[in-house]
Amino acid sequence: MITTIAAISDIHLEKYSIQKTFFDNISKEVKLLIIGGDIANGEEKYIKKFLELISNVKVPILIILGNHDQVSGDNYKIKKLLLTNSFIKILDGDYIEYEFNKIKIGIAGASGYGGGFPYNCNNDRGIKQLNIAQQSMNKPIPNFILDQMHWEKENQEV
Repeated sequence: MITTIAAISDIHLEKYSIQKTFFDNISKEVKLLIIGGDIANGEEKYIKKFLELISNVKVPILIILGNHDQVSGDNYKIKKLLLTNSFIKILDGDYIEYEFNKIKIGIAGASGYGGGFPYNCNNDRGIKQLNIAQQSMNKPIPNFILDQMHWEKENQEV
């Protein structure tokens, strides 16, 4: 039996239009939806629009915040608003496991802290959060790492 996991990032609702039917249809086809950052620019109205778009999604939704999501500088407010949807889990230095069709997978994630905005450019914090999450990945199951970073140096190690 095949398990489908959908992943999308850089939705940028402040710039682009995405139809609610897109998310409604995803819910019918997948077991897990991953949002890899940059839902919008951190404005509450766009987070609310995103919550409206995913209102019919009835599968777990994993989110890592991207650098654009954090432009407002109020990550707590953004996270609190997103977590009003009971299907959402935000990964920021966290690790979570799921079991689909008797197969376990582990996912570690860290928000995007690098690039684009001087007051929120902190690759060190992002790397620290990702390392914390990776430390939980010591189980012999398939593991995935979610991260959204804009690397400023070539060959930088995580």
